[in-house]
Amino acid sequence: NIKGFKVNIQIPSTIKPISFKPRQVPFAIKDKIDAEIDRLVKLGIIEKIDTLKEQIKWASPIVSVLKPDGSVRICADFKITINKFIEPEPHAIPRFEELINNLYGGSLFSVIDIKDAYLQMNVSESSKDYLTIATHRGYYKYTRLPFGISSAPSIFQRYMDN
Repeated sequence: NIKGFKVNIQIPSTIKPISFKPRQVPFAIKDKIDAEIDRLVKLGIIEKIDTLKEQIKWASPIVSVLKPDGSVRICADFKITINKFIEPEPHAIPRFEELINNLYGGSLFSVIDIKDAYLQMNVSESSKDYLTIATHRGYYKYTRLPFGISSAPSIFQRYMDN
């Protein structure tokens, strides 16, 4: 959890919210999806929405991806809701050629795999409504930057560069 940095997703106020209902969950991986939802709630990455107290404006259905270890990654299908409206992040991602040039003359190299990298980045309160997911267990909102947001790579790169 990165302290002192909040991601702010901006969508023009003229855009009408889009809300989808949950998609069917494949029975074969339902238990794994439930376990992942429980894990994300326990870690404070998503929080359950009480729909009796809070109106759902934006909601993206989930897509589950089976990982090599047999667990699942829950992603939201933001391409059908917010991605087309998100104001782009102006920070550039370095091109492959630039990265190779930066390695010239080096003698020690390493590889880093940052686990759940985007999920380490908190989102602003005003962004949470855009990051609502529709699941077979109800609606949840992300408190951290989820996978599938069109500007996430540039946002993460900006943080890493600074």
